[in-house]
Amino acid sequence: MMKRALLILLVLFPAVLLADTSTPTKKYPPYPDVWGYELPWPEKNSRHSGTMIFKKGDGDYVAMYIKQITKVGRKNGSCCDLKYEHAGQSFFSGKKWDGKEVGDFAEQHREDRVPREFGKPNPWILTDGSELQRKTKGADRCLNYLDWYLVLLDPEKKVVAEKHLIYLLEEPIKTPVCYPSERNENLVGKQRTVTMRVQGVEPYIISLEDGTFLLYDQDGNIIMRFDRDFNTKSELLNRRVFVVDRQAMDAFVLEYIKQRNLDYNDQTLNDAVYAYVTNLKKAGAK
Repeated sequence: MMKRALLILLVLFPAVLLADTSTPTKKYPPYPDVWGYELPWPEKNSRHSGTMIFKKGDGDYVAMYIKQITKVGRKNGSCCDLKYEHAGQSFFSGKKWDGKEVGDFAEQHREDRVPREFGKPNPWILTDGSELQRKTKGADRCLNYLDWYLVLLDPEKKVVAEKHLIYLLEEPIKTPVCYPSERNENLVGKQRTVTMRVQGVEPYIISLEDGTFLLYDQDGNIIMRFDRDFNTKSELLNRRVFVVDRQAMDAFVLEYIKQRNLDYNDQTLNDAVYAYVTNLKKAGAK
């Protein structure tokens, strides 16, 4: 629903809008010391802002997103239609877009959307020839975003690192248990919702010319800049977003569930990952 709502930007505004036909001056790189943004949550219990990224001619990148979703009662008294408010955030310049500016920009830069096709390209190639691949362990209809991870390969295609990206929620969110799912069969008749304290980041990558890259969550609300070794100066790191070794976290999860004699399902997985990142936060993870 979020993706469809933001795609409205690309069709609601008439093509007769007069775009600036002048060739913009290349400004970036060099890139300023900017490393990340956390976008507003469009709803109280959802950070799914339907982010779309556009590349500007000056080398900057603009995130267009759903800023707020409001329920509006229908004339017949039934509930409800949804009203979407969109906004934009330039990554390097810091410029913000609101209101009609958002639609005008999306129309004029329709051909500059990155990526043009959902989920492509994957893998992403960095400037030194290294490669980032997005993978998931999920196999059934009920995909758990905690299963997403990134694989970094060097130019010789050797695996250098495998990283989960975990978003730590300020307050727990309840979501319906997903069925049918083999891992959630042991929840049937026991609980109808999963209490989430962490969420996985479904990562999309934009390679930058200085060897760093932008990482954003198309169904989330973050956009961050990292170097090849997953270092970043963003204040979101280890406060809101955790970049963790896949094997270390997965081993902790299995041991957490085993020691407590629990079944493996979406609830115990979320509880275990929350315990893992909480330990990292207390230890001052770097």
